[in-house]
Amino acid sequence: AGHTRPNACLWASRNSMLLLAAGVPGWVTISQARFGGQISAIARQFQGLSTNSDPNVQQKMGYLWSFPEDADDTSGLGGGITWQWDPKLCDGIIDKFDEDFFFIPFIQCSDLKASMHRAFASWSDNHKDINFVEVTEECKAIGQDYEGCELAELWITALAKPALVVATSPAPSPPPRGPG
Repeated sequence: AGHTRPNACLWASRNSMLLLAAGVPGWVTISQARFGGQISAIARQFQGLSTNSDPNVQQKMGYLWSFPEDADDTSGLGGGITWQWDPKLCDGIIDKFDEDFFFIPFIQCSDLKASMHRAFASWSDNHKDINFVEVTEECKAIGQDYEGCELAELWITALAKPALVVATSPAPSPPPRGPG
């Protein structure tokens, strides 16, 4: 009899969440809420149409990977998510790390790339269906060591910091003087 109480609480909490969700008029993605992603661009992405003309990569929906029905199929998650390291990435971010001692740098590009490998390995270790495969050297071998390599699904790079634009408006005109 003592075991029915936790089940009742679990049932009540699940149903209360369903009731809350039922009252929500709509949902938005993080890319819409934070970065201004438009539903029309996201719809084009779902239809497999190019969205490369959209200026801000953060306004895109993201990526979806299918899980193949056949265990021997290497498409989608069956073959792993392939990634490519931007050869200019280190030059763009290495100075952000204050890890030098008497002008001797302790962090090198190989350390940054190794940390990327560890991050992907940690993700893979904690999810049975996700595996990451680096294809940087393969892309370089076919002359595609830039964004858009046909072998890479992910391009590991740093986003450029947007330029700071300060909009100013002219000072308001003084109020007209009355007779006086």
